[in-house]
Amino acid sequence: MRKFFVASVLAASMGLSAVAGAANVATVPDAGVTVTKKVVQVQQAAPVAQKSLNSVVNWDKGADADIVVVGMGKKGNGNTLMARRAAIVDGYRNLAETIGGVQIDSDTTVRDMETESDVIRTNVSAVVKGARILEEGELANGDYYVKMSLPLFGEKSSVAAAVLPEALKKVDYVAPEKITKKNTALDKAEFKEAKSLKYTGVVIDCRGLGLDCTFAPQILDNNGRGIYGCENIDKDFAVSKGMVEYSKDMDFVMSGKSRAGANPLVIKANMVKGGTNSVNPVNAVVAQEDGDKVLLAMQNNKELLQNCAVVFVR
Repeated sequence: MRKFFVASVLAASMGLSAVAGAANVATVPDAGVTVTKKVVQVQQAAPVAQKSLNSVVNWDKGADADIVVVGMGKKGNGNTLMARRAAIVDGYRNLAETIGGVQIDSDTTVRDMETESDVIRTNVSAVVKGARILEEGELANGDYYVKMSLPLFGEKSSVAAAVLPEALKKVDYVAPEKITKKNTALDKAEFKEAKSLKYTGVVIDCRGLGLDCTFAPQILDNNGRGIYGCENIDKDFAVSKGMVEYSKDMDFVMSGKSRAGANPLVIKANMVKGGTNSVNPVNAVVAQEDGDKVLLAMQNNKELLQNCAVVFVR
C-alpha cells in the first residue's frame, strides 16, 4: 500500500501513466510547480552537497512550519533538462515519503491514515502536487538538484489541511475543567495568586526530555488528567496555525515574540509520553498543581485558548 501510494502521488502530480526510476523519467511537466529561486552552476564540495540532501520537518517555525526536501537527478549524456526532470520526480517522491512519517497524534501517522482512507490519500496527493521549488541548480559534479517545500499549516494546500479535518472529525469540543477552591491541588495562597494573574500564554518546558512533535499533542498531569488537547481548541485554528508552537530557543520564547506573548505561565514538564497504544513521546506531563495553574490561566484569559497560545520548548 505504501509503495502504491507514493507511485499514485507521483503519477497524479506529474501526469505520468507510470512511475519509473528517477533517472529514467522522460517527461515531467513544470505546470503547477512554483519556483521561488533558481541557482545555476552551484559550486559546492561533494560532502557539503550530500549534507543538504536530508529531508527536514521544520516544526520550530511556528505557523510557518514546513517540510523541505531535496531531489537529485543524474546528468546523463550531458542533458541538463533530463537531469532537472529526474530531480523533480525525486523531490516529489521524497515529499510523499516524508509526509507519511509525520505524527498526527501519539498513536497515528499520516501513513497510517493513508492506508485506511482514500480521502487522505487523495488530499495528500493534491498537496504534494502543489509543492514549491525553493532553489535549484547544477552541482559541481554535474548532478542537478531541486529543493522543494510544503507548509505544515495553512487553511489550504498544507499537510494539516490534507489530514487534520478527517483525523479530528469525530473529536467533539470539551471545555477545559473549571478549577475552584474545592477541587484544586493548590494551597490557598497558590490558588489565590494563580487566580489573580492574567497570563498571555502557556510555555511547557520539555527540554532534555526527548519530546517529539505532532499535530495534536496533549498536556496531561501525573494522574493522566487531560489539561489541554485537540478537544479543547478550534479545529480550524489547529489547521491554519497549529495547536501549539514548538521552539528550541527559550530565550526567544521569553522575549515575547512567540505566540505565548510577553507574560507567559512557564511550567516545567516532569516527563513526556505517548498515548494508550504508543511510545511516541509527544505529550507533556506536568504535576497536578501545575496542571491546575494552566487551567486557571485558561479560565482567566479566554483568548489564550482561542489563539492556542501554547508553546512547547524542546
